Amino acid sequence: MHHHGLVKLRDPAIINESTANPDYEFLKIDVSRTHRINFCHPAYPPGDEILFTLSAFDHPEGGIHHGFALSVCTIVADNCEGGFLSLTREGAPIEAGLDDVLATGHDYFYHVPHPTNANDAESHDDRNPTKPYKWPAVTNFQDWKFPHRMPEVWTRCNSSMPQILPSGTASQSNYTLAVRTRDVSCRITQHYTGTEVAHLCPESERDWFISNNMQQYKTNLNSDSAHLLKDPGNMLLIRSDLHKPFNDRLFMFFPKGSEGSLVVHMLQQTPDLSQLYHNVEIHPVPHCCPEFLFARFAWSVFPLLGGFLSRRVPRFVVTVNAETGERTPKEISDLRPLQAKAATSRSRSPQKPPRQAEDADELGSVNEDDRPTKRRKGAVYDDSSSCSGIDTPPPPSHSPQRHSKGFEWYPGSAALEALRQQAIVAQRPSNYLIEVEHGEEVQGSCRKTSLSKELEDMGFEIFDDWEDT
Repeated sequence: MHHHGLVKLRDPAIINESTANPDYEFLKIDVSRTHRINFCHPAYPPGDEILFTLSAFDHPEGGIHHGFALSVCTIVADNCEGGFLSLTREGAPIEAGLDDVLATGHDYFYHVPHPTNANDAESHDDRNPTKPYKWPAVTNFQDWKFPHRMPEVWTRCNSSMPQILPSGTASQSNYTLAVRTRDVSCRITQHYTGTEVAHLCPESERDWFISNNMQQYKTNLNSDSAHLLKDPGNMLLIRSDLHKPFNDRLFMFFPKGSEGSLVVHMLQQTPDLSQLYHNVEIHPVPHCCPEFLFARFAWSVFPLLGGFLSRRVPRFVVTVNAETGERTPKEISDLRPLQAKAATSRSRSPQKPPRQAEDADELGSVNEDDRPTKRRKGAVYDDSSSCSGIDTPPPPSHSPQRHSKGFEWYPGSAALEALRQQAIVAQRPSNYLIEVEHGEEVQGSCRKTSLSKELEDMGFEIFDDWEDT
């Protein structure tokens, strides 16, 4: 017999993985409107007091991890210590442990004790210690200062991290390979196929990283300035279809349980990810730095303050002088600059940071998304930049314009193009003449050859346009 009969087909795939727990069956239906809790500032009048709203998926009837809520409030309150949640504006702290679940059906007020130092007292006239303290709020990630002494719930992270000595120091241009070797599979799903290296503190927040001295937490302390954020302690391997929602702030990692196990925490409900991965413990990530995890947590929650800034009422906020870095609490009536700054913070993509000249060693390798860097067919021109001693040729009529779809600019592109043109001219025969006919270069001997063919003959590798996958 030369055959085994017909192929046996399987039923269409459904959401039915081992991670789907019966305790989270309620997430199969839309509970986004019912499972949510408001967190408020006690010193603002009714109607203006809501700071942010959190989805409450930690209990079938609606609830949120107490330590998670406290962490968000502490960050917004500029890392003030001693804060607590209450059910009323003037009420006592709620009696709940860090791992208890706060129930829906209530608004919670975050109280900060009145400052004892006169220099730290609020700048407005209301200093009545019998009233709730009008603490200043930080409204965006760039203005937030890393505390270097993390909230109590985050200090448990160290005990849950595998204590394994690193096998060696990876070369600075090979961190992606080092992270793949360390993690092997997606740290959420343990899938091996279609994985990507994700940053915790995004490359787009390089300025914040430097100003807050975050380099002290890196695994490799010898890396140069071009690779500050490319460190195994700031990277982990996740599946490519989870990388985008991670960068879209749909979920983050948070330590829950008495041992501080890192779990996935969904900030928003989705039709599939919520029921599959909310509160799922991630697989071990040796040398993944808790400080970078906490920074990612803060980066993910600041967009929740959009509603707080949209109310047309004065807000008492922390302002930062762009030149000196001085931090000053102020009551601000015109919130448009803060709204614009918050909007910019939300729109900054961690997947496509601005090109830096020092990234040249990685052209053609991998970027933040672990995908090959794009190369376009044709020349690159930038009239706005120049290189000393090099005359940049004007773009011929058949060259792609700099607004071409999907094209990514980087500093020094004009200088690079000028050098390329010089190399081409230097390698041509002395009797080589060029005319342009319908986008083709015609040599004096009438042998017709395209620019791309000429470059390929010189050893350049030419790729056609292609989109990110």
